[in-house]
Amino acid sequence: MRTGVLAKKIGMTRVFGADGAHVPVTVLALEGCQVVGVKKDKPRSRRHQEG
Repeated sequence: MRTGVLAKKIGMTRVFGADGAHVPVTVLALEGCQVVGVKKDKPRSRRHQEG
């Protein structure tokens, strides 16, 4: 079982938050990877809430 990834560094950039603050991030190229799951935010609709 694989527990890591091999990637090629493409460069650097920055990501801006809602408040305008920026965070430096590294851009990586991953080849031959298979997506096995996707995580999403919790539903915001009231019909999905319990109670």
